[in-house]
Amino acid sequence: TLTYLNKAAGDLATQLNVASAEAILPRNAASIAEECLRQGQNKLAQQIQVNGRTLNWSFFPIVSCQVVHCYGVDVTERMSLETQLRHSQKLDSIGQLAAGVAHDFNNILTVIQGHTDRLIEQCAMRPEFVDELKVISVSATRAASLTRQLLTFSRKQKLQPKVLNLARVIGDVSK
Repeated sequence: TLTYLNKAAGDLATQLNVASAEAILPRNAASIAEECLRQGQNKLAQQIQVNGRTLNWSFFPIVSCQVVHCYGVDVTERMSLETQLRHSQKLDSIGQLAAGVAHDFNNILTVIQGHTDRLIEQCAMRPEFVDELKVISVSATRAASLTRQLLTFSRKQKLQPKVLNLARVIGDVSK
């Protein structure tokens, strides 16, 4: 039996727009209280949903008086903030992963670019290879630009958008 209700609990019931204070308690509050008294142990963090809010209830028995004190806390905002923090940590991890991949990829591109440039110089007498090598060189340069964008993202730097000539980009891609 609910014998006492403090002002905070009454205010919470009013804020949640419920008919009575019992509506903000867990449905099985009486059986939880009986179990606490029988075992002489606390029952913590009994979570319930009331009108879109999350309430955590904890039960503390005073066996000598056959009374159980119940304390409720609205944890909706805290849970929302914890979810946002976990999301932020995931994004941070993705940024770190992107930075690692971008760094390794950039190392590979440096080798490709270096060898391509060297071959272009050596193939000056064979022009049929130079055009093909220039396509590789341009692609490596574009990939290096993409790598820089990934590194910018991972470092949380402010992006600087720029206007692209779409016809030129499509022409480069078609090669």
